[in-house]
This record gives sequence, structure tokens and C-alpha cells, in this order.
Amino acid sequence: MKKFFALLLCFNFSLAFAQISLDSSNFPLAGISYNRFISIGGLVGNSGANQLYDFSNTMVWLNDTVRYINPAATPYASYHPGASVATVVPGNGVMQIWYYTSDANAFWMSGVTLIGDFGLGFTISHANHPLPYTDTLVSKDYTYGHVETEISGIRFQNIYPGIDYQTVSGKYIVCDGYGTLYAPLDTFLNVLRVKYIEYKFDTVFSNSVPVDAKKDTLYFLQGIRHPVLIAHTDKVDQVQYIEALVMPDVLNGCTDTSAQNYNPIANQNDGSCIYCNQIPYSISSDTSICAGDTIALNASGATNFLWSTGDIVSNIFVNPDSTQTYSVYMNYQTYCWQIASVNVSVYEDVQAGFWPDMTNSNDGDTILFVNTSTNATNYFWDFGDSTTNTVKNPRHLYLSAGSKTVMLIAGNSCSADTFYMTFTFSGIEGFSASDFRFQVDPNPFSETATLRISNPGKLQMEEVELTIYDMIGKQVHPGIIRNSDSFVISGGNLLQGIYFVRMKVRDAIYQQKIVKM
Repeated sequence: MKKFFALLLCFNFSLAFAQISLDSSNFPLAGISYNRFISIGGLVGNSGANQLYDFSNTMVWLNDTVRYINPAATPYASYHPGASVATVVPGNGVMQIWYYTSDANAFWMSGVTLIGDFGLGFTISHANHPLPYTDTLVSKDYTYGHVETEISGIRFQNIYPGIDYQTVSGKYIVCDGYGTLYAPLDTFLNVLRVKYIEYKFDTVFSNSVPVDAKKDTLYFLQGIRHPVLIAHTDKVDQVQYIEALVMPDVLNGCTDTSAQNYNPIANQNDGSCIYCNQIPYSISSDTSICAGDTIALNASGATNFLWSTGDIVSNIFVNPDSTQTYSVYMNYQTYCWQIASVNVSVYEDVQAGFWPDMTNSNDGDTILFVNTSTNATNYFWDFGDSTTNTVKNPRHLYLSAGSKTVMLIAGNSCSADTFYMTFTFSGIEGFSASDFRFQVDPNPFSETATLRISNPGKLQMEEVELTIYDMIGKQVHPGIIRNSDSFVISGGNLLQGIYFVRMKVRDAIYQQKIVKM
């Protein structure tokens, strides 16, 4: 594309460009860098408007990088107060660190540090340009037709023992042309040509005699913070060598990392960045349904919808067979998506159950009914003495002894189940029958305990059923007593804690708490 554009310009010399003026967007900043190559050949071209400056056939022989850094990153910033940018320039045996300062009007060299051997061993020397003697690199006044002169000077003290080194330069600056620049690897449209002609007086090495004129021709492009090409010439404008920037290909896109469509490979912002706002959406509330039912879910406030079911409409119908969470992505503009969710609980079938705990009574005849129902949300108790309750685990005080039949109806919004239990209650004496009693000894126990039945003579032992439960109603030992009035409870398979021994004789239930140590 660059070569095609260059050919197009060659056949259309009447193409004109707007005259450019440089400003602070051309001033170097700390942290920027440019790939640069050194090349031989080319012509500086002519002065005037709409010129063609052709360096396309030069030979590239060195490549490096121009870096502008924070002065604080150098070890000698304290010697150059006020500097805002620095750059390191390696030399033949001597390293130079240049320090620059700028304001809204210009960018100039304010000082330099020299590091090397000047003939008497390793030396570090610092010097600054005293105002108003400055060495301007670029000014906001640089526009086609601008001309100025300036004097700059700098003094290194004790560069040799007892000897100072001072240079004074007279610089003539003229902005004498603009047009198109063909660099060896790039084409730059609408560049401004700035010529520097500098005469230097050297108080040590040249005995105050001016050296030959040093000429540099710089080509600036608006917005680039370094000359895109510098042609170093002799006093008759013959190019000795050039320094040219290698500009990366322009990739347009969103370069703001906070935008939704940030493009990490873009190097030029094209104004396409998208920033998302909160979507004022609404969605169905969490709900519960019966198994087999169908329910409608609704989302609104956006333009596009994508449900976890795959549906792409705002309203969907679902009939889950178990509790599910449904999510929906919503958006109202490209890249701007927001997620919301609704939980649909499915009621499962209820299974009612309970057992009476006499061991936790406070006054001997108050019974705690431990509810073991599953999937239930509401309860109705009938204690068999014309009293009822609706709490999950009620306590009940019987006013008379005798056989009691308790009913529990457990339910939820979709199903219900009923559970009955009959037992004999004898008040503060505990559970008993005229022909049956039992006790566990020792209690608490660690290894084994013995359950003994008294007065079994009138009972058929096949009718006695033994079961052991833990605190949450889980059965840990089922058993049937056969032809014996005792039963050994082994603690080897039981964890430490509280258990309940329950004896069922015919339709009556007898229970005692035991403790495994």
C-alpha cells in the first residue's frame, strides 16, 4: 500500500497539502520510544511548498531505538534540576546523557552528563545551559517561513585537572519547506522541513576558532514526538548520513482498556470505543411450583435476550422436574451484556414421620415430639387428647395416663402425608405396662450395656421389637428379642453421644435414653 501511494504521488505532482505548524504534540515525552535506523544516501531536496523529499533509495546499515526516559531513572538527575526528559547516547569511548526541558512554547536541551576517559582516566562531568543560552530542538513557532537565530553555550568544569571546557554555538534555524517525504521504509505525508545551521566555538580544542558549520535538516510530522528523519549534511548540503524513524503500521480500533471493545493490537484509536451502562432490567422473582407444572419466566428492559435454555425471547415457559436456576443474558447495544437469574424450586412429595422423646421432659410428663418428616413446610398435630399444634417439633403435656394415638399431617403446597403412632403413657412413672418393664445398665457406658426386661412371663417374646436410634432419628440397630429377658448393647460400632433405645410391645412403645462414652 505504501509503494502504491508513493507511485500515485509521483504521477500527480499537483496534489497539495495544508501547511502545518508544530505544537506541543511534537515535543518528546518520558516513556516514549521509536525504532530508528541509520542510513547512507539521499538528497535534502528543495525549499518551498508541496515538495517531494526522496530518501527511498538509501542503504540501511544500523538499527536501534530512540528512547526518552524520566530523568529520575538516571543516576545524575540531581545535577540537572528542572529536566523533564532524558536520553542516553553512547559514543566512541564516551557516554552522553542529554537532559531536556520544555514548556508550552518549546522543547530544548538544558544539560548533559559526560561519562568516559578524556585522556586522564575515567571522568564524570556535568554541565547545564545557562538561560537564555538554550539549545532548541522544536518550537511551537516552527511553521513554513519561520526564521530565527539563537546562541547556546555550555561549560564543563575540571574536565581536565584545573581546565574547564566550554562551547558556544550560534544556530540559524529556518523552516523552509513542506511536502511529502519518502523514507527507505515509510512514506510520510505533509512533513515540515526545518534546517539547522550551527557554528560552534570550542575554547579548548579549537583555540576559540569556529569549526566548520554543522548542518542538519530535520523533517517533522504533526503529532510525532521526534523528527521522522534527520539528514546530517556537510557545509554544501551533501548528505553524510540520515537517521529515520520506522513507524509501525497503523491499526485502527479502540485503544481504551476500560472500553468493552478494547482492541489490544490497535495502535490508533478510531473513536469506536463502547462504554456500557447498567441495564434497567426486571426479571421474574424466585418461585416454587409443583412437580409436573409449567411456569412462565419473564425478563424485560433490554433489546436482546439469551436464556440458559437456549431461548432468545423475553418470555419463556419451563417445567423442571427438580429445582433449577435459569439465567438470561440481556443487552441493548453491541458488546453490552448483563446477566440475571431466577430460581424455580420444585416441591417434592412429603413423607411424614416422628418419634416421642420422653427423656427430654422437664417435669416427667411433658413429651417432645421429634419431627422426622421430609420435604414438608407445614404441620398439623393431633395428640389424641382433643388438643392440636402446628409447630414443627412441639412439646405436649398429657393430663392423664393411658394409651395415646398421635397423628401428624405434614405437607407442602403440592402434597401431604399422614403418620400415626400409638403408645402407652403413665405419667411421671414413665412408660410401663402391668406385665412389662425394661432398664439399661450401666448408663452411661463405654464398651457394652445390658438391657434387662422384668416381668416377661405373661408376654410372648416374639412380640418384643428392639430398635436403637441416634439424636436425629437415624436407626443404628434393629433387633428382635427371642426367648430372653436380656439383650447386650455393644458400643463398638457406636460413636460417642446420646442414643434412644425403643421397645415396641404389641401396639405400645417404650423408650429410654442411653449415653455412649
